[in-house]
Amino acid sequence: MPRDLDEDNLALLRERRIHFVLHHDLKTDARTAFRTIMLHGRAPSGAVGPQLSAVVVITPYNVPE
Repeated sequence: MPRDLDEDNLALLRERRIHFVLHHDLKTDARTAFRTIMLHGRAPSGAVGPQLSAVVVITPYNVPE
């Protein structure tokens, strides 16, 4: 199952050799993970809510230009 929207996966989508790609903002997810680690034990539980990026299913019908 492809999980990034790189040039290879875009070509495969356009050629309809794969049916979908799961895409998310890795930069946002990494930032959230490091922030959570840095704040561990400093902030009350639940004070910093999850800020994960949305997962988008990209298909041949909604490929970004």
